[in-house]
Amino acid sequence: PSPPSDMSPIGRIFIVLNLVLAVAFLGWASSALAAGQDFKAQLKAEKAAHEATKAELGKEIEGLTLRSETAEGDLSRTSGELSNLKAVEEQLRTDLKETQLALAELQANFDHMEATLQGYEETNSSLNQDKDELTQKFVDARDEANQLRKERDDLQLAKNDLERDLKVARDKMAELERVAQGLRNEIQDRDTLIATAEATFGTKLGELMSMPNISGAVLMVSNELAPGLVSINRGKADNVQRGYTFEIYSGGQYKGRVRVVDVQENQCFAVIEKTYEGREITQGDSAATHI
Repeated sequence: PSPPSDMSPIGRIFIVLNLVLAVAFLGWASSALAAGQDFKAQLKAEKAAHEATKAELGKEIEGLTLRSETAEGDLSRTSGELSNLKAVEEQLRTDLKETQLALAELQANFDHMEATLQGYEETNSSLNQDKDELTQKFVDARDEANQLRKERDDLQLAKNDLERDLKVARDKMAELERVAQGLRNEIQDRDTLIATAEATFGTKLGELMSMPNISGAVLMVSNELAPGLVSINRGKADNVQRGYTFEIYSGGQYKGRVRVVDVQENQCFAVIEKTYEGREITQGDSAATHI
């Protein structure tokens, strides 16, 4: 229908614009419909391809799932084995540390034993040297001991001989002392007679009895019976006779006089006639008929 004649220009512009827009919409709708048909066909094709791809992917997923389950089982077993291996490794590390400590201790013990062995070897060498020295000393000591035993035996024999001689001498001295006691009485009587004779004749008896010059030494002194008895190392072989007198002295000190009462081959026994006070006649003093 024709627009009313009284419509304003703006109204007519809007009407024209609506018509243009309607035509444009129709054109766009036709294009969109055509495009939609093409898109629908393309979408169907893509959907079919997607389904095919999905089916393939499903198969692959099933395969992957199976492989994954297998892998998970393998992984679980591997994890268990790995855990066991880690435990074994840890144990091995612990054993290794203990072995290293034990080895270090053994090395220290070995070094100590080696040093000790070296010390033992040095000590053994020193002991061998000491043993050789001690062996030589033992041999020397044994020889010396044998020599000392021989000397001891010789000394024992000499001691036995001396003891035997001493016993004989003591027995003889005892016998002589018994004799001397009788002789002293006899001497006393004779001294009385001699004094009477000297007074009568006016001459000393010693001047009438000439004694040779005999010198010797005192061998033994016995004071068991007063005034005492001595033995002198001069006898018949030296022309000593019973009744001779010996003057006893030591160095320049005069000690006294003794008178012979018994004469043997190489010694004589005499009774002590007089001594100086404080000057005891002892073994080893000198004896002489004339001084």
